[in-house]
Amino acid sequence: MIRRIEPDERDVLDDFLSEPSTGRDTLELYLRLYPSHADAILDLYHSIQRPIEAASGAEVDEAWVARGVAKLRQRLHTHDVVDPFKGLKPARFNAIKAKLGIRSSTLTGFRDRLVAVATVPSHVLRALAEALEVALEDFMAFLELPPRQAVGRSYRADGKPQASGEKVSFEELLQASNEPAEVRARLLKTDT
Repeated sequence: MIRRIEPDERDVLDDFLSEPSTGRDTLELYLRLYPSHADAILDLYHSIQRPIEAASGAEVDEAWVARGVAKLRQRLHTHDVVDPFKGLKPARFNAIKAKLGIRSSTLTGFRDRLVAVATVPSHVLRALAEALEVALEDFMAFLELPPRQAVGRSYRADGKPQASGEKVSFEELLQASNEPAEVRARLLKTDT
């Protein structure tokens, strides 16, 4: 009678873990090959599968989404963000653009939050916040919000146009506004 030598339990478990897939097929194979180590193999299999099953549950997904939304709200302070352009009269709008030496379309890009705040030099942000008479942090929080479609803008289409979710760089805004080269150079000058 030929007696089969049973491998060490640790070696069997190591082999199981080194398999490309530790799914049900692999489990069944190892249970057939090593019935004396069935309890240890099953324990290992269940300890591997438990985190996968928990992570795929709807409760975990909902909790993850809720945490993400809470962090986003905290970051943006959406309940505290004030629109510095709200109630801005045309005369004041024109005075601000004249003070800053920019075209209306450039200031409108800020009003509609079309520009990515990270691409705007700090001297421009400070000047705009000062001209709008708001704190720099409040102005930056406003700009971090998603782009918006201006109210009262005329359009010819079957439906109201929607603001794109994409923001442009400050340089792209200046180019799209046809700002003269010397104005672009002055505004894009990096802070020292």
